Amino acid sequence: MSTQKSFNVAVRQKVPYLTNLFLLIGIVCFLVLLVFDVLFAPFKSAGQEVQAAVFYWLVPEFWKYVLLIAAIGFCSTALIYGVLRYYKAAILSFTHNEILIKGKAINMRIPIKSIRAIYCNDAMTQDGQLKQKLSITIEQKRKRKATAIKLRDYHQSEYFMEQLMKYEPLDLKPYNFGFNPTHMEES
Repeated sequence: MSTQKSFNVAVRQKVPYLTNLFLLIGIVCFLVLLVFDVLFAPFKSAGQEVQAAVFYWLVPEFWKYVLLIAAIGFCSTALIYGVLRYYKAAILSFTHNEILIKGKAINMRIPIKSIRAIYCNDAMTQDGQLKQKLSITIEQKRKRKATAIKLRDYHQSEYFMEQLMKYEPLDLKPYNFGFNPTHMEES
């Protein structure tokens, strides 16, 4: 494979410990909010004045602060988690023995020998119609991590797949889900 072809893609990376930390904090904050909602469910039909009075008189100060911190924590961690998991624009290039992904905040080299499998997903609706969204997940051998990539221009998908199939030892696995399945930790 001596030719080099570039494609506009969107890459989703995951900062393993940081992303998992924000997800865990968000879940804990959500559970605290859910517990307070369940505890005050009998007062939902009461007027707002009664609800405020019950909250003011029955809930100790410590738990009021816990509720406030949980509400602020849930909103902020949901926002930060969303930013961390956002797809970033990049250019994917196929070379002789590696796949290069370069963008503003991304610079990755994936050697062909280090790829365990590539999961290709040509998304379809529930009616069986193509959504015209091609996404791939590159699973690497040693790192046990994956990189999720979406092709920006669907009209290039056939040529993209031709370039990808030129690498002989790759294990290509096609899927037709409405979303890109996560097979493991994304990098």
